[in-house]
Amino acid sequence: MNMLRLTSEIITPIDGQTELENLLWRAGRDAPVREREAIAAVAMNRARLLGAASVARSAEFATSLGVACQGLEDSVANVENASDDKRQDDKRQDDRIRAYCKRIARRAVMGVLEDPTKGATNFHRESTCPAWSRGYFPCAWFGARLFYKLED
Repeated sequence: MNMLRLTSEIITPIDGQTELENLLWRAGRDAPVREREAIAAVAMNRARLLGAASVARSAEFATSLGVACQGLEDSVANVENASDDKRQDDKRQDDRIRAYCKRIARRAVMGVLEDPTKGATNFHRESTCPAWSRGYFPCAWFGARLFYKLED
């Protein structure tokens, strides 16, 4: 009985980790590693704002992280079209980038990824200016993205 409970506690956050990995793949496949780490930090900050426990092995955390990643889809959608034009067809390059995204997501979920954004909850490409960003100053800038800490 305890084994089943332990197994579910271990498997559940992997779903949240996979969500984060996929977000990093879509949002940061043309970005340097530090920029992807910043995007992961934003997802983790949003999960914490949703009331997730700090323990990465809880179902509540996995659910909050999944919701946080889905909440960032609009930011990713603005990025994807620009990324598709630049994306290389080389499968080895794609595998290497996927491995980076997986490693960053794992570090974030385990709680060992430093937050380079100083608590940011939103981001966008520097070439865009979404309505929500007006009136706010970025708290961090990595690669082609500006990061904001919005007080909701």
